[in-house]
Formats: sequence, structure tokens, C-alpha cells
Amino acid sequence: MVIADGLKSLAAARGAAELAIVISDEPLPELNERLRAVRIPRVDGWAGQAAVLAQETMLRLAVQEQLAETKDKLPELERYAALGRFIVQARHALGNALTGVMGNSELLLMEAGTGMRSEVRTQLETIHSMSLKMHETFHRLSSLEMELRVAEREAHRRPPQ
Repeated sequence: MVIADGLKSLAAARGAAELAIVISDEPLPELNERLRAVRIPRVDGWAGQAAVLAQETMLRLAVQEQLAETKDKLPELERYAALGRFIVQARHALGNALTGVMGNSELLLMEAGTGMRSEVRTQLETIHSMSLKMHETFHRLSSLEMELRVAEREAHRRPPQ
């Protein structure tokens, strides 16, 4: 950004910036597409006007850049959100099925006692122990789900910078 005092200063600054604030009473000439210019009439206090305008312009450009970056990240964030919803749904469905496997394997082990062939008992104990390991994994996914919800709430609460 360049602040030019008059059209002659603007001509000298053309290659130096993309935005020019020109203090002049004359209308602005036709500019190339790369350079945007704003004219401020020459009045008392013009330097203060130029400073305020420059500050507001820089803030606006920063917000526009941040908006563009956010828009670029949006598709990826939406994919992550969809994946998170899928994981939560799958965790519930598989958790319900796993509860049945764990419960039934425990019941069979308790009811059969020692009257069960050792190979069958070993297989049943393997089913039960594997279902316990899967149950632990689902608990970890539950804590991940809670962490994602907390992060999502924080993201919605956080004011834009």
C-alpha cells in the first residue's frame, strides 16, 4: 500500500504496491488492473484521514485473506466432520453388537462350567477376551467423540480474529 501526495507521486508509486491512497483534488487517471486507488480530497487534516483509511483498508484486506483461507479449508473440515459422524454411528452399532457377544460368551462360560470340552472352552474364552479388547477400543472412541464435541463447541464460541 502506498500513500501518494498528488498524482505525480502516484505515477512514481505505480509498481510499488497494489493499493494506493492518493491525496489530490484532481480525478484519478485510468489505472492498470493490478493497482487499486482511493482518492481523498486535499483538506485540512488529510494526513489523519489517510492514516485512518490506510488502517481500515489493511484490516479489511486481512479479513478478506482470512476469509479466503477459511473457505479453502472448509471442504476438508466438512470431510472430517462427516468421517467423525460415521465413526460415532459405527461405534454405537458395533458397541451394541459387541455387548451381545460379550454377554453371551460370559453366560456360556458360567453355565458350561467344567463340562465343556477344553478346545471349545478355549475358543469361547478367546471370543470373550477379544470382545473385551474391542470394548476398550470403543471406550477410547467414546472419549474421542467427547473431545471432538468439546473442540467443536470451542470453535463455535471463538470469535473471528
